[in-house]
Amino acid sequence: STKIMWLDDINEYSDVFQKISSHIHHLNNNIFRYSISVMEFPQYAIYDSEAEGHYDWHYDTMLRNPGNMLRKLSYSIGLNDDYEGGELEFFSPSGDIKYKTSKGQMIIFPSFIPHKVHPVTKGTRKSLVGWAHGPNFV
Repeated sequence: STKIMWLDDINEYSDVFQKISSHIHHLNNNIFRYSISVMEFPQYAIYDSEAEGHYDWHYDTMLRNPGNMLRKLSYSIGLNDDYEGGELEFFSPSGDIKYKTSKGQMIIFPSFIPHKVHPVTKGTRKSLVGWAHGPNFV
């Protein structure tokens, strides 16, 4: 249960989008080394405690897409930190990992890792999320 809005007017947000893209490409070039060719427009997400805002376990992509383009890297940027709950959790065979993003903190992760956002218990969690696309994994 999340309210979302796509930020698809790139002219209005070009400076922010350019900074995000720069961080994604820098990390990808130094760590992941995926073939990345397109940045998807970001999504603004609001998780309100009154609605028990959360997002259940999901993947942002699979390993292959018939169109030969898929989400390879996902990111989540915390826009505030005056809320309780709302941790971003990643599945790991050695034990799940939880993060509570601080205002301005960006978490970048492979899009095929299962993840969720825990219910917000007090206040409102606001985040900016998005994805970097590239050709199918071989």
